[in-house]
Amino acid sequence: MKSWIKPWLDRRVGVVLIMGVSSGLPLALTGSTLNFWQRLEGVSLREIGLFGLVQLAYLLKFLWAPLLDHFTLPYMGRGLGRRRSWMILVNSGLIICLLLLGASQPQITPLYTVLAAIGVAFFSASLDMVIDAYRVELLPADKQSQGVTATQYGYQFGMLIAGAGALTLSVFLSWFWVYATMAAISFIGMVFMFFCPEPKLVIKISSQKVITLWGSIRDSVVDPFASFMKRQNWLLILLMIVLFKLGDAVAGRMANLFFVDMGFAREEIASVSKGFGLIATLLGVAAGAVLVQRVGLARALFIAGILQAVSTLSYLLLVDSGHVISLMALSVFIENGTSGIGAAAMVTYLSRLCDLQHTATQYALLSALASVGRILVGSLSGFMAESLGWSGFFIAATLLAVPGLLLLFWHFRREILGLKAIQI
Repeated sequence: MKSWIKPWLDRRVGVVLIMGVSSGLPLALTGSTLNFWQRLEGVSLREIGLFGLVQLAYLLKFLWAPLLDHFTLPYMGRGLGRRRSWMILVNSGLIICLLLLGASQPQITPLYTVLAAIGVAFFSASLDMVIDAYRVELLPADKQSQGVTATQYGYQFGMLIAGAGALTLSVFLSWFWVYATMAAISFIGMVFMFFCPEPKLVIKISSQKVITLWGSIRDSVVDPFASFMKRQNWLLILLMIVLFKLGDAVAGRMANLFFVDMGFAREEIASVSKGFGLIATLLGVAAGAVLVQRVGLARALFIAGILQAVSTLSYLLLVDSGHVISLMALSVFIENGTSGIGAAAMVTYLSRLCDLQHTATQYALLSALASVGRILVGSLSGFMAESLGWSGFFIAATLLAVPGLLLLFWHFRREILGLKAIQI
């Protein structure tokens, strides 16, 4: 058997793949799928854009990450272990909130919809943190790249279920039963978690830290952030993470609504934007993994950043042509493919930055910063689209990628130019 195949046959990589599905499923249900539902109900672009703030939990999740990193649930934790018990608990909350969100009416009871969506986002963000920490702890260093790729594949498949799957189901079912179906799929993922192996990671902490209040706070909150801030140029690294996918995230926030305004039916959006888009994303993730291995992480990040910026302009093909399926497929393939390349490179980078003693907290902080563009700036995307028009909007989204590219080049200039190897 060829040596490059063996790492992918590891049972633990398969577990991470399935975990990725559970992690990716809820995001679209408070994002693109819910936005599509809102647009059909007559909600304005500005209101839909601002509604993206319900996903603030993805940005603030580092605040409760120490709880997941340093505390084991009583009773459940004894039998299942720290990581699995937390996964099952937050997944239970997620299922309940999905049912509540499906029972809402976005146009008639917007406050109820907001509160239910916040609940979904909170439990989804918490589940992401535990699964990310689980992956980093479960896999040895030489299999982390396969784990990242497997996670991205699973994540995208979960988004396909909640995107194309949900839109297709909405043709035949009410939105409540669409969300109930998503909750049932999430329940299946929770059952799988009962049978997964618990990572065998031993963290040594002094008894003094455990028995004193300050020791507990220091161990769970202060140390993870203090450890990261010991890195050279740590503030520059954080800013670079924030800006890396800014333009790509802003454009993606309005993509489905753009297709609706261009006259595409929900079946077309489901099959092309979500279904065909998934294929493009998976190819992009695979290409991103290969790119990291071939040219190194620094160059891969820079190349991916350029591709993401340019790909946003592909949507301009549809602005003048309107309802043309072939052009829609082309723009989706270009944008999703380059986004997959960027995701693979960035997730690899974030994983390498984490200290194993504070995995959940540090990864939560870093991945939250990577979500700033999608959540905070993305919430203004509706105003941008209505003010600039679709052509101006996509050009502006492309320009938003420039600061991140410049900062990335400055930080990794010697690695990109081949003057030295990257050091994380």
